[in-house]
This record gives sequence, structure tokens and C-alpha cells, in this order.
Amino acid sequence: MTSRGKQHDHTRRTELFQEQDGLCFYCTEPMLQLPFRLPRSPLDATLEHLTPFSEGGRRGFPNEVAACHGCNTQRGTTSWLLFFCLKELERAGTPGARA
Repeated sequence: MTSRGKQHDHTRRTELFQEQDGLCFYCTEPMLQLPFRLPRSPLDATLEHLTPFSEGGRRGFPNEVAACHGCNTQRGTTSWLLFFCLKELERAGTPGARA
């Protein structure tokens, strides 16, 4: 990644963190620095590309959201929409709904 790409990622992660009030796009939990549960900061977020570059995704709106490290890791290669819906069902307490 070029330094321009890294600068874009840092700036965009900060913007998304603020737009989302520090909450993860998927689980809606505060993005806290683990394992110490320190105060939230944009550094606690990951820049998540809904459609990966490998599948034709691009930088910028509407393909970027901020997600916590746990959700970003857990999503893996699952489509963002399916993962989002599974998280919604999990929050609703639907039996058997695990992302």
C-alpha cells in the first residue's frame, strides 16, 4: 500500500468512527481498545471494505465502514450483508443466530 493509501485509510477511519459515534457497523457496540477497555478512539476501529478489493470493491463511500476488530475478524469471507443480518438476529436474541 502506498503512503497515500495509508493516509487515506487513517483519515477515512477517523471520519467513519466519528460518523458512527464510535460504534461498530456490525455489532453496534462501542469500539474499545482491547484487552484494556481504554477510552474509544479512531485507532480502535478497522476500516472495513464491504466489498473487498479482490471482488471489485473500491475505496470510499459507500464501500467503507468502521468495524471493531472482533467483527472484522469474525466476518472473514462472509458477505457483508449476510454477516450484518446475522448480527441483527443475534442482537434480537434469535435462537441459533450466530455470526
